[in-house]
Amino acid sequence: MADRVFSKEPRWSGLLDLRRFGIALMIRWQWFCMIGEERAWTSLLESLEHAEVAFSTATESLVGDGRTTLFWLDRWVDGQYIKSLAPALFVVVPKRRHCRTGAEAVINNRWVQDLARALTVQMLLDYLWVWDMVQQV
Repeated sequence: MADRVFSKEPRWSGLLDLRRFGIALMIRWQWFCMIGEERAWTSLLESLEHAEVAFSTATESLVGDGRTTLFWLDRWVDGQYIKSLAPALFVVVPKRRHCRTGAEAVINNRWVQDLARALTVQMLLDYLWVWDMVQQV
């Protein structure tokens, strides 16, 4: 396991790839939470989720040029999240696409490419609503 979390770049060999190491630790934490083994830090994931919710509730994103606004996750549509305004559509967006910026999303309507499967009627209604909102920005 240890050799898998080290950087693959020759100039950084021997140093931890912090992204992979962090993922490995989070998986380990979730495992301990799942099996019910109590450790001092098993409640950390719950605390992180609470912090994330508190931060997102307390902030609103002004779009500007869209480079710092996350299209799918920030509250940029009249102070609301797309997730809450178009929940059926948000469900079909893979997590790896959640960090697309507003600037990226509007170029040639790239946000449409984030939709991962065929859409139901409700999803299509949400899609049309988001389309209209993006055209107004």
